[in-house]
Amino acid sequence: GGGVGSCMKSRCARRSVVVAALAERAKVEVSSPGEEGSKVFANDDSVKWEAQRGYEVVDDKTGLPLRYDGATIRRYWDKRPVELQSRWTFFLGVVVPFGTKLLRNLTAGTIEKNQRELCRDFRILLEKLGPTFVKLGQVLSIRPDIVGRDASDELALLQDAVPVFATSIAREVIEQELGQKLEDVFSDFSEEPVAAASLAQVYQATLKSTGQKVAIKVQRPGLLPIVTKDLYVMRRGVEWAEPIRKRFSAERTNYMELLNTWAGGFYEELDFKNEAYNQIQFKELLAKSDVQNVIVPEVFEEYSSRRLLVSEWIDGVKLTQADPGAIEKLVDIGNRAFLTQLLDWGVFHGDPHPGNLLV
Repeated sequence: GGGVGSCMKSRCARRSVVVAALAERAKVEVSSPGEEGSKVFANDDSVKWEAQRGYEVVDDKTGLPLRYDGATIRRYWDKRPVELQSRWTFFLGVVVPFGTKLLRNLTAGTIEKNQRELCRDFRILLEKLGPTFVKLGQVLSIRPDIVGRDASDELALLQDAVPVFATSIAREVIEQELGQKLEDVFSDFSEEPVAAASLAQVYQATLKSTGQKVAIKVQRPGLLPIVTKDLYVMRRGVEWAEPIRKRFSAERTNYMELLNTWAGGFYEELDFKNEAYNQIQFKELLAKSDVQNVIVPEVFEEYSSRRLLVSEWIDGVKLTQADPGAIEKLVDIGNRAFLTQLLDWGVFHGDPHPGNLLV
């Protein structure tokens, strides 16, 4: 869900790291004197680019904020208790059985023995709860230092195992965003999605005007209400759990602040304009850098919007399916690319999980 992603592509003997349009997001950190914890300093180009970004404030159809604001989201859903009740009922129906099983294993001292089974159950739980929780699981999947190797391996399945929504619905969303018939813009359009992610799915098409192949990333319908409702539930859950945690644990982690930080970044992914801007910025910064064998696919801004991103199609193989020899050769390229992002640009790819990497 916007940002710039990275893919890795092989053409004959040449190995190229491809910064692809289908990634989740890039992160911009601008440090100021006295701002503790800032590790990345934005250069003049990234500051100028960031200042040029324009944001809508409220969604016209739902009235929900388009930038993350926990208090506003809470006020919105507090006024809609009936809709919330149905979500709470479903949420508790999924979470309570898992929590009971987990507690039973804790009591019996069988956590380690049944760890793989519990990890599988947790992954299934996230899938049932929907896109917000799937996204959270995807983030955790690249942090074995936090969740452990077994959980990390299991959660990695979330990078692919996302159900698709009907192509007929996708076509409706595309035409709404374009303001014209799909056939007026594209000469052909894949009947089935070539990929499905937690926030969107991707189709291959050909631009009618130029004959160029493009990737069309279309957002899942009704996503903003679903995500904000889930973030409301998450926040309330943390509020209820905090007193219990403080009573029985000396841990000082501020989980509400962690949730807000993650939610703020995740919320940006709901607006594909952010992803388009990030991709364009990467292309401009890359053109000025000495990073070699890195390609940023072109964004077709005239066809892109908050729920639609159209960009150059890039062929490739998923990183997890690539030849080990090719991956080894790409290590230096990847290191240089990311060090340049961190040390020179002040802008970096914030979601480099294997689902966003192609060779």
